[in-house]
Amino acid sequence: MNRRQFLASGVAVGGGFLGDRTLRAARRHLGLWRAPAPPRASTVTRDPDVSAQVASVDGASVSLSVAATASRDPFRVVVVRRTYPEGSVLGRARSDVVRDTTGVDPDAGGIDLDVDVPFDGTEGERDPWFYEVYARPGPDGERRAYLCESAPYVRLTDGRVERAPRVAAPGQPFDDDGFDRRRDGNDYALSYRWRGLDGDTWTVDYRVRRSTHEAAVDADRGYVKTYEESLSSPIAADLLAHLDATASPTTGTDESRPDAGEDTDGGHGLDDAHDLDDAHDTDGGHDLDDAHDVGLASLSPGRRFEAVVNFVQGITYAHDARTTDAYDYHRTVEETLVAGVGDCKDRTYLLGGLLTAGFDCETALLFQSGHVLLGVHPRDVPDLPYAYEAVTIGDDEWVPIEPSLHVPVGRYPSQPFLAVYGGGEWRYHDPDAMVRGADRVVGTFYDYVA
Repeated sequence: MNRRQFLASGVAVGGGFLGDRTLRAARRHLGLWRAPAPPRASTVTRDPDVSAQVASVDGASVSLSVAATASRDPFRVVVVRRTYPEGSVLGRARSDVVRDTTGVDPDAGGIDLDVDVPFDGTEGERDPWFYEVYARPGPDGERRAYLCESAPYVRLTDGRVERAPRVAAPGQPFDDDGFDRRRDGNDYALSYRWRGLDGDTWTVDYRVRRSTHEAAVDADRGYVKTYEESLSSPIAADLLAHLDATASPTTGTDESRPDAGEDTDGGHGLDDAHDLDDAHDTDGGHDLDDAHDVGLASLSPGRRFEAVVNFVQGITYAHDARTTDAYDYHRTVEETLVAGVGDCKDRTYLLGGLLTAGFDCETALLFQSGHVLLGVHPRDVPDLPYAYEAVTIGDDEWVPIEPSLHVPVGRYPSQPFLAVYGGGEWRYHDPDAMVRGADRVVGTFYDYVA
C-alpha cells in the first residue's frame, strides 16, 4: 500500500468511525485526496460615496434605492443574477445613466431605480438565485464598484418569485472582547482586536458578504481541500490588504487578551512545548515610523510577519463540538472570519492563506496527534526580532508556527509529527506514530459522544 492509499484508507475508516458512514460524507468532510476546486469567492472594490439596497423583487424586476454622500461622475447601476449560493451568472442588466447624484442624501431615501433582468429559461423551478448590484464605472477609474446584494429567491411555475431559505446562519458570536460581528444589510461587519507579543494592541474592521459566507458553508471541505483553497483565497488576500492598510495599533499591554504563556489551545500541551527562548525581544522597537502609523505595511517585514501570526492567534479557540454540530469540521477562511472562532485546523488554514498572500510563502500542514499547525519553509521567514529554529521532518525543513497558542514563531507542542502535507503532496508520514497517537483521538471522540 503506497502513502496515498494508506492515508485515503485511514480517512475513509475515520469517517465511518466518526459517524459519517458513507464514502461521500467522508470525502465531503475529510477530503484528503480531492483536488482543490477553483476559488469560490471574489472581492471587488466598494464605492465609498454611493450606497444601494434592494427594495423589492417582483419577477424579473428589481427595485433599488440608490443614495450618494458626495457628488459622483455619471454611472450606471448593473444588476447581476447569480445562482445561490455558488455564484454562477444567470443574467444581467443595467439602468439608464445616473448623471447627477449631487444632493442625493441617504437620509432622504435616495433615488429609486427599476432594473429588469429577464429570465432566459436556465433557471430551474425551485433553483435559488440572488442579485448583486454594482455601479459602473466605479470610483478612481475602477471598472465597477460593489454596492449591495439581495436575499436569495426562487421562481415558481406561475412566474412569481418568493424568498428562498438561506444555506446557514453563522450562529451567535462567542462572548469575546476581541471580536464583534453585526449585520449591515447583507454584509457581516466584523471587528477584530488582538495583542502582539510586544504588548501592542491592534484593531481592524472587515466585511464579508453573506453570499460569500454561505457559498463557503455549502462547499465540500477537508484537510487538503480546505487548506489548498485557503492558499489561493481572494478573501484571505483581501483581508491581508486591509490589515496592511487599516490595522490600527495602540501602545501598551492589553490585559483583556491572553498572555503569551497562557494555554489557550484547549490542551495541546504548552507546558511540554518545544520552548525556544522565552526572552522575547520587547524593546519597543516595532519599527513604526510613528506610534500612530496605521497598517501592518508600516512595519518591517519581520514585524509584519509576526503581526499576521498574532492576528490569527488572537482569534478565540474552541473545539468543533462546542461551536458546531460536528465532532470534526473544517472551517473555510470565510467561515472562520465570520464565526470569530476556530480550532487548530481553522486557524491553520487562515494563517496559510494570509502568509501566502503577504509573503508568497511555501507552507505545509504539520500533523500531530489530534492537532495540526503550519510549517513555513525557512527561506520564506523574514528576519524576526528573536531567535527561532527550523525542524527537519522527513526530507524537509520547516519553521513550525502554532496558530492556536499565543507564542512566538518556532514554538510548538513537543509531540511527534505524524504527517506533513505541502506542495500538493504528502511529503511525510509515520504510521507507527499514528498508531501510538490514536489513543488520544479515540479518547477525545469518546468524551464527545459520552
